Amino acid sequence: MRLLTFTFLSLLTALVSGHARIKTPKPLNAPAEDPTGNAYNAPLSATGSDFPCKNLHTQSGIDKTPTESWIAGSVALFEILGHVTAGEGALAAHSGGSCQASISFDNGRSFRVLHTYHGGCPRDVPYNSNLAGPNQTFTFSVPPQAKSGPALFSWTWIAVSGNRDEFYMDCAAVEITGSGTSTLDDYPNMYVGEMNIPGQIATGECRSTAGTALVYPDPGPADRVTVSEVAGIPFKAPTKGNCFAPGGKAPVSSVVASGTAAVPSSSSSYAAPVASTPSSYVAPVPSTPSSYVAPVLSTPSSYVAPVPSSYIAPTTTITTRTTTTVPAYIASPSAPVADPNTQHTGYTHPHHRITTTTTCLSDDAAPTDTTDTYNAPAAQHGGWKKRRHRNF
Repeated sequence: MRLLTFTFLSLLTALVSGHARIKTPKPLNAPAEDPTGNAYNAPLSATGSDFPCKNLHTQSGIDKTPTESWIAGSVALFEILGHVTAGEGALAAHSGGSCQASISFDNGRSFRVLHTYHGGCPRDVPYNSNLAGPNQTFTFSVPPQAKSGPALFSWTWIAVSGNRDEFYMDCAAVEITGSGTSTLDDYPNMYVGEMNIPGQIATGECRSTAGTALVYPDPGPADRVTVSEVAGIPFKAPTKGNCFAPGGKAPVSSVVASGTAAVPSSSSSYAAPVASTPSSYVAPVPSTPSSYVAPVLSTPSSYVAPVPSSYIAPTTTITTRTTTTVPAYIASPSAPVADPNTQHTGYTHPHHRITTTTTCLSDDAAPTDTTDTYNAPAAQHGGWKKRRHRNF
């Protein structure tokens, strides 16, 4: 039991003192992997005296031969060392945190962010735990336009728990292959904080808050940002300041104006931007619900046009002369009679009697007298001078 307790305490001490570093790509001048931990895993000095890269990138005698070759336009990776397994260096995960993968083409004067990880770095670390899960490989894209040749890769990390003023940074020599010529000056500057840098970052500036996952003020576009929520760990931006390397030229967004910039509305409801549609994606419901009933057309199938109650069909005015054919005349062999309405004396003309009621229409003026007598003057009949008639 005593031996078991001693072994556990030794491991716990190693975890607390060991902190973290990356395994791949191999950092500059990294010692052999040692499960008991080593000083290489410690953060940079709070005074900024060994920023960047523990000053290893400028020291003579340090092997700067690239340990990884990345093809421009491909997917690369880094791996955090120390999974609490045999052969691995010690890792004190400090409840996880946020980290960035960056690259420098000017030997460490400035660094451009390739990918940002808000929370979940290292991965699968519960709050107030120093133990991480087995999968600590993180991928990112190498820009297709990236300058071909040697470059300096950087992994930086700010933990959720533990002491403040701890900025972790490992650098590795890599090589980019391809035909690109860009030094990625349009990419965000790597975030720098948790330490004082004369003329750049003063005491209290660019500091994280213990118990929170840092939200970087200039992380890059959504397709180069990964957000991982951890129960009980909210997100929070750093305090104000010029939170970037002195050699870099910061975009406006890299200058933190307050401690609330770029903070998700709440860690519990915040969702990471997703470049593709996830498998559980549910399309938004259209404004028209499933029970929607289309509006009825203004004229239904049984529509009957309304008819005014006092409707009177328009009268058509006939302006052409209409000739009415009357029944055949009735000849009489008898002697003339005195009635001029039935016979014409002397049979000079065919005499007739209209046996039906007729209406005579004419564009001439109407007769001035409706009494049809034999002796009626012609003017009384208007246009009917040649046909005398009587209506019964």
